[in-house]
Amino acid sequence: MIIIRFKSGFELPITCEKFKFSRSDITGEITNYSIEGIEDNKPLFFRAEDIECIWQKIDTVKRPLPEPWKEEGENAKLD
Repeated sequence: MIIIRFKSGFELPITCEKFKFSRSDITGEITNYSIEGIEDNKPLFFRAEDIECIWQKIDTVKRPLPEPWKEEGENAKLD
């Protein structure tokens, strides 16, 4: 899930698979965006120049599971 905060203070949470954006090299502001795999709160339209910031909720990020503990060296054993 990402949350888009607009300069007006309004926040829009969006559940999606991918969010990509481009920024101006001169101003650093967002000039273009694309959202793929939207599952919740699909925006119909908003202007990229109205965006103040974008963040991703950490608890919704898919992370690889840690590898099981392994011994190092020639005598390594896998359970």
